[in-house]
Amino acid sequence: FLPLLLTTGIIGKFISIVPQVIAIALLLSLLEAIFILPAHLAEFAKSEAHLDEYFGDHVRHAHTGAARLMYRLARLDWEMRKRVDAGFVRVTQVYRYMLRVALRRRYLVIAGSFLTLLLALALPATGILRFQLFGADYVDRFMINLETPPYYRLEDTSAAVLALERDLMSNIPPHEIAAVIATVGIRQQDEFSNKYGNNQAQVVFDIDEENPACRRPTPILNDLRAVVRRHPAFSFARVEREEGGPPVGKAVNVRIMGDDFGTLQIIADEYKAFLSTIPGVADISDDFERGKNEVHIDIDEGKAALAGCDVAVVGAAINSAFQGAEVSVFRWGNDEVTVRVKYADEHTRALDAIRNFRIVNTRGVQVPLGSIATITRAPGLASIFRRDRKRVISVFADVDDKRITSTEANRLVRSRFGDVGERHPGCTVSYTGEEEETNESLRSMAIAGAIAFFLIFAILSGILNSFIQPVVILAAVPLSLIGVIFGFMVFQLPLGFMALMGTIGLAGIVVNDSIVMVSFINEYRAAWQRRHGIGVDVRANPNRFVNTMARWSSLLRSGPLRLRPIFLCEATTVAGMSTIAFVRSGQEQFIAPMALAIVCGLTFTTVISLLITPCGYAILDDLVLFFFGSGLAPGEDDGQGAA
Repeated sequence: FLPLLLTTGIIGKFISIVPQVIAIALLLSLLEAIFILPAHLAEFAKSEAHLDEYFGDHVRHAHTGAARLMYRLARLDWEMRKRVDAGFVRVTQVYRYMLRVALRRRYLVIAGSFLTLLLALALPATGILRFQLFGADYVDRFMINLETPPYYRLEDTSAAVLALERDLMSNIPPHEIAAVIATVGIRQQDEFSNKYGNNQAQVVFDIDEENPACRRPTPILNDLRAVVRRHPAFSFARVEREEGGPPVGKAVNVRIMGDDFGTLQIIADEYKAFLSTIPGVADISDDFERGKNEVHIDIDEGKAALAGCDVAVVGAAINSAFQGAEVSVFRWGNDEVTVRVKYADEHTRALDAIRNFRIVNTRGVQVPLGSIATITRAPGLASIFRRDRKRVISVFADVDDKRITSTEANRLVRSRFGDVGERHPGCTVSYTGEEEETNESLRSMAIAGAIAFFLIFAILSGILNSFIQPVVILAAVPLSLIGVIFGFMVFQLPLGFMALMGTIGLAGIVVNDSIVMVSFINEYRAAWQRRHGIGVDVRANPNRFVNTMARWSSLLRSGPLRLRPIFLCEATTVAGMSTIAFVRSGQEQFIAPMALAIVCGLTFTTVISLLITPCGYAILDDLVLFFFGSGLAPGEDDGQGAA
């Protein structure tokens, strides 16, 4: 778990507490297993004879019924344990038969397991099983971000928002509304910043998710979008859900970079037009905002040169006309007053008046501004975004998770606009938002998984004194994905980040069970070597200096001995996780995929630990015999046949 600390980005910060808490909990559980658990076993795991001996005198000399009650409860517990033991005897007999059959067909079992793994991995690779970073359908509130035209006053924006509020209250069922809060003059721009202005507004629509009659968030979201679309007063409107988990950006976020805003706007319009044709994609917009009307003065440098002017002279004259030129400074009491001379407002508002501005050239002659420049009135730019010194326009869109995922939508967009750089030289496109966070988190988790795999391999190699046995143990980790993938297919849920977290926890359980199985096989063989005096004159190895009968006996006896602890470990884990895994409402559904991954994975890892791991160990024996021979100690004679 500790390599998860290497996960980068916002998601890495979000999950950094998980490996820390788990590491501390596992260290404390180790102390409990070493010191506290033996005391519990000594007190509660008593035999039938010990119960009679312990309670006999107390029952005979008791003045109350307390001792008799305790004795009867203890006897009842013992009887229940005997019945459970009898049931496990029958289960063990069935398992022993299955193990014997699997070992005889060990190559077929291993080949079938890995073929099934390849089939399972093909499901998410081909898009049959969808991937969604965070797929919980739970929302506390919706954020409706609004923007009116830039010339709207604060009162005009307030009136438009009030009309929208009334429309929302009349079209959404009252039992689904907890509160509607409107704010004018500010709205949320992204996860980390706000936008201010007379034409900015935000409506917080809080739903009553605790009401059993309240619908799921997705239908409510669709209704809100339909209501907002009926209000043409807003030049920009986006309905967003406030979701759990770390901020991961928009479902579709295309960043277009270049030097010319005209070209960037053409590309952005192409993206928006294509996104509008994809079913399930909604709230399509961009961040290219037109500002208030401006007067654009485009100077013809050739005409200006002939008239004895240059851009600097014209710019200084225009600045003096609009901003004023400082001509004097005088004292007014204790204050210093600056005197500026500028054109009167009536001479700076009309285009004809601006065209008649007189510019004094280098020869002292007045030149009309309209004779050397083209003067137009057009909307300006409210803001300019840059990245890597390039101008940027970003296209955003949201998706309906029931119809299409962010990964699928971005895949369609990538395939459609793969030639943007060829059609528009100098322009580049990058995909950010949820797509970027997904790729970054998957890359960092892959690195963390590789480091964890190496660390586990190194630890097991040192403990088992073998470089091959850890491979048998760790082979169970990828095979555990079979249960996870097919489980999510059965429940028709997309894989996501929390499912990956559950898979990491599942890998720890699978490794532990396989370690228990391999350790018992080694212990059985080591005990056989000690009984036959091997290990005194030679350095014994559990995989060598063992005859054929001992090899098969170690496999056939270790499995039934470990059946109960492995079954109980996985059964109790499944029972505990089931309370969360199948939750489909409330905040718990955010972590439900993690629990579901463990539950579905454990249903298959039982087969891995009890059947596939012994088959892998048997194949390891075949390889040892093939490359190193029988491995009998000096003086040993293998006269026994195979089991």
